[in-house]
Amino acid sequence: MQASQPPPSEHQSKMSHSASPPASSPSSHYTEPTTNYWQEFLPPTLPTHRSKQIPFQYGYPALLPDHHILMLPIRPLLSNPDHAVASLLVNQASMHVVKVLANLLAGHIRDFEPDVIIGLPTLGLTLAPLVAEKLEMGCIERYVPLGYSRKFWYDTDLSAEVSSITSPELGQKRVYLDPNQLPLVKGKKCVIIDDAVSSGTTLRATWDMLERIGCEVVGCGVVMKQGAKWEEKVGKERVERVKYVIESPLLEKVEGGWAFRS
Repeated sequence: MQASQPPPSEHQSKMSHSASPPASSPSSHYTEPTTNYWQEFLPPTLPTHRSKQIPFQYGYPALLPDHHILMLPIRPLLSNPDHAVASLLVNQASMHVVKVLANLLAGHIRDFEPDVIIGLPTLGLTLAPLVAEKLEMGCIERYVPLGYSRKFWYDTDLSAEVSSITSPELGQKRVYLDPNQLPLVKGKKCVIIDDAVSSGTTLRATWDMLERIGCEVVGCGVVMKQGAKWEEKVGKERVERVKYVIESPLLEKVEGGWAFRS
């Protein structure tokens, strides 16, 4: 980490910049391997006035409600390497970090009083069972997972077409509800759980699909809100029912690192 960043944690100090991509790689501009990210929270004693930390180099200090910090590695977009996001892969995070984030998320959606927690693939499925358990719901022993893999008994009517900014090479794909799970969600107060909201495309398509098949979607919970462009896609009424734990900005390449972009 450079001086403009918060002091590195122990796991960050172990990162080797020599292992970063070569200079010819479009991702070599102030990026590094993510091997040791998402493993711990940094103490709330670090500076939190982010405007003093620009440009960001290698990582972005995401602030938790209790002012602890989770460093997020900066990843350039494949479609435009001059633009980047600060990423979170909860399935690569330490169990402690995942549990803390899931507990915080459960607290944010508790007032929705859901009957059912619905997990979005892929990373939302890491969080959904922990959130359901923390809420001590009647369905604590199970949650309802959606999936990308279509089984032969699936019904296209119980699916929605979605896309991802971090996996653009996959193009359009479909998210499915197993028909055998329909009785668990139809007519029930449901909360959608995912790791992040960015473009809003996946969230809107899934929300529309669930309402179409008879779910009462009372809200959505994500660990990370990435920028604000998703709000127009999702719609004002729904935006007010999307709860999140941390914010992650959209970034652009500048001399010496990365800065906020609109």
